[in-house]
Amino acid sequence: MSIDDAIEEVEQFMPGHAWMFTKGRATPDEPLYGFAVFATGAACVQDDEEPLVLTEHDDPVACVHLALKELGG
Repeated sequence: MSIDDAIEEVEQFMPGHAWMFTKGRATPDEPLYGFAVFATGAACVQDDEEPLVLTEHDDPVACVHLALKELGG
């Protein structure tokens, strides 16, 4: 499965919600990828808005699937 397919699953399960996918490490020990889903749509996310779910993993697809699982999907 591609990262595009995994994100499409989230978009189908949580339509209209904003999401953010990131790649990078602040320290060598932390996971490479992060994925967050927000309660509001992309045009409404505020700088201080906390995500509904935030997951990290070294595999990008697993990172998104962890978020989907935490959301109940």
